[in-house]
Amino acid sequence: MTAIDASIIVTEAYARFYGHTPESAVHASKRRRQAIDVYMQRWLTGQSTN
Repeated sequence: MTAIDASIIVTEAYARFYGHTPESAVHASKRRRQAIDVYMQRWLTGQSTN
């Protein structure tokens, strides 16, 4: 679990607790996680060829 995953979980729980829909709140975190996943995959692929 990354810090981004943890922030998504906390944000979703907080939003639900206070009666809000969490999807809009976690959208940016999910996009950030996707971008980082792509970057990390490229980095790991580059590291394995060195």
